[in-house]
Amino acid sequence: MVKVEDELEMASCPHCFANLYQPAAVCPTCNGPLEQLEDEQKEGASFIPERKRPSLLIVVGMWLLVFPAAFITAYLLMATRGESVLASVGFGFVFLMYAAVLYQVTRNYVLFRPVADEEEAGPVN
Repeated sequence: MVKVEDELEMASCPHCFANLYQPAAVCPTCNGPLEQLEDEQKEGASFIPERKRPSLLIVVGMWLLVFPAAFITAYLLMATRGESVLASVGFGFVFLMYAAVLYQVTRNYVLFRPVADEEEAGPVN
């Protein structure tokens, strides 16, 4: 069973980076002041960028850059089949990497939902 204390995010001293297990005015390790720690954590949350839908220009650009390379790699994979196992494995790996990049970019564009919609709709299955 996990204790509730273990689930809390542990703070650290901004001076010596020691773990702080309980709230205090000064760090028990270096005696540095900690009163600014909470304010800095609140300010840091405001700098988290908003998640935006990828631009269609980016998606089209990725397809124009990566698809020809994936096509050439697939051709080389078919051309070297049976001649060299190492070349076949290498070309196969490169092709899978290209395919994964195209899949992720396209998926991020098509399935994008703003954060507010995700909170209202609940978890995605």
